[in-house]
Amino acid sequence: MQSKIKVFIGLGLFLGLITFPVWNNLLRGGKKNMLAKPQLTTEAKQAGQCVEDKDYMRKSHMILLNRWRDMLVRKNIREYKSKAHGKTYRISLTKTCLGCHSNTKDFCGACHKAAAVQTYCFDCHIAPNAKYKSKFTKKNLMRYHPRMHPDPHAKDPHEGDSRKESSQKKGGQ
Repeated sequence: MQSKIKVFIGLGLFLGLITFPVWNNLLRGGKKNMLAKPQLTTEAKQAGQCVEDKDYMRKSHMILLNRWRDMLVRKNIREYKSKAHGKTYRISLTKTCLGCHSNTKDFCGACHKAAAVQTYCFDCHIAPNAKYKSKFTKKNLMRYHPRMHPDPHAKDPHEGDSRKESSQKKGGQ
């Protein structure tokens, strides 16, 4: 008899833990996004719009920043035309993004902390109003920019890629 009670208690605990996300969401009112809201600076409020629309920037800002890095560093393209409103912006984290979002602790940190995402932007870039402590070393150079080399005369490992050459030979015949 006592073994049945232990089984039912264990089963009840198991079902409670398994269904926790469902009933917890129902008790909280079914809120879809429980992340912290970033605090806008007065400059951001005065600007009225970001580089792209708000939904895109919330979901895909890191994709945009990576594209900007590739455009600037690898292709020397210095301007970006917004797909949302057609305005042209200078490609610069420091001068474009941080011009409006200068309070990185309250703006960037609010969402990234809640989402448990660690940023590495300010390992290389200087955050406004912050004491500069560089984590930028040769090891980090390879980590963040794998196609860059500490030796500027080093050969690019992607040049002369045998797969690329063989596919070009096949296509030309």
